[in-house]
Amino acid sequence: MPSKHYLIINVSRIKGDYPNFSFIVNALRHEMIHYLDTIKGDLLFQFKTKFDAKDLKSFDEHKTDIFMKKSK
Repeated sequence: MPSKHYLIINVSRIKGDYPNFSFIVNALRHEMIHYLDTIKGDLLFQFKTKFDAKDLKSFDEHKTDIFMKKSK
């Protein structure tokens, strides 16, 4: 695990006006769920398994157990 973690939102990829507060809060929540999945879930294990099998096309970080439970 890296010693520092960053959450980055690329606003240049957002269509329309500059994102509003609700969008920023939702995006931050979304990324924090990924972070939780990385440190407490099995996201890295699933990624490594798919990477080793050369099957990254079927890897979906939005279908892990933690992401599915926390994003409801």
